[in-house]
Amino acid sequence: MINNIGETAFVGVAPLLLVQVYGPAAVALSVVATAVSGLLAPFVGAAIDMRGWRMFFYIGLAAQSASILAVVASLAVGRLPLALLGILLVVNATASISYLSAWKVGLNELFPDFRRRARGTLNTLFYMTGVIGPLAAFGIISVNGVTLFLVFYVVTSFAPVVALLRIDRGRPRTVSRADGTAMAALAAGVTAIRGSTVLRRLLLLRCLASALPTTLIGALIVLRFESYAAAPLLILAVSNVTVYVGNQYVSRMADFPEARIVLVYGTLGLAGIAILNIDNLYAFVIGVAIFGIATGVGLSHYVLAVVVYSPTQVYGSIGGVVGLASSVLGIAVGLVLSMVDMIGLTAFYLILTLLALATFAAAIRYIRTPEISSAALVSEQ
Repeated sequence: MINNIGETAFVGVAPLLLVQVYGPAAVALSVVATAVSGLLAPFVGAAIDMRGWRMFFYIGLAAQSASILAVVASLAVGRLPLALLGILLVVNATASISYLSAWKVGLNELFPDFRRRARGTLNTLFYMTGVIGPLAAFGIISVNGVTLFLVFYVVTSFAPVVALLRIDRGRPRTVSRADGTAMAALAAGVTAIRGSTVLRRLLLLRCLASALPTTLIGALIVLRFESYAAAPLLILAVSNVTVYVGNQYVSRMADFPEARIVLVYGTLGLAGIAILNIDNLYAFVIGVAIFGIATGVGLSHYVLAVVVYSPTQVYGSIGGVVGLASSVLGIAVGLVLSMVDMIGLTAFYLILTLLALATFAAAIRYIRTPEISSAALVSEQ
């Protein structure tokens, strides 16, 4: 929770800092860098399955902090070449994948008897603290500027290390790992997806939904305001509040009615993106809020569904394959975002609307999967 307060605060401030030095190109570069890191996700996931999650937990946190500090230090001396800035952003995003993937795999080991409940609880804490982060960022910067804020971010980065060291103190470790090499683990993850209709359709749904992430909404907020004043950070906080609301909709359910959940987030996602097409600030905030709810519902559904349908020993590999597939569309959206000055925001919103329509179609296809449709029928009876 402490780490995520610092992380979400920085997610709100970093693009605003970059856009003032590099212009809109830096915002698009950050979106592309996040997507490019997804190309490495299958190999990170397979390596975690093979080598255990703790090493990647620590390495990911260290590399994430170091790369961000390097980016911020560069702002003090002027502009870096965009290629070098992009490399640092890719390192940061890949380190984040390593840390988060390791932590998700670690939950299966730490809470083997209620894996889905553990993931739901983690999601709730994640989104709850995400509301505090942007507000903390604005408060700290208003009082003491960017320097104190960076100290705050670095301190919060070490919180998960302290937490895990305390968890492991005197605790026996039971580690479930895949047999063979990392490539064999990755192949096992691909085989598991190919052999499961539910996982294949979940992969398609997640791939399309990932092209419309909350980071993209953050980029749109930055492009509208281009300063770390109150308005963009408060709107980002509103977005995080509504993501939390969407998460609560799923996490508070006693059962897991997938058909209803998927239909809700497909519909709300399409509605939110459609409202963003309206050239009005109030409509923009409403669109961000509705899309935030959809995002919270969709992410919560995915993380719970992948736990339910994935074999434990290749859980990291399956998540990595999904990350790889999702990154392809993410890169495309980031490249289109880099041309927003040429095509205009209206055209960009229309492209997002087409993606939202495709996501809605994939949602309908997913809930028609026999395992899910039959489960929905039993639930109604």
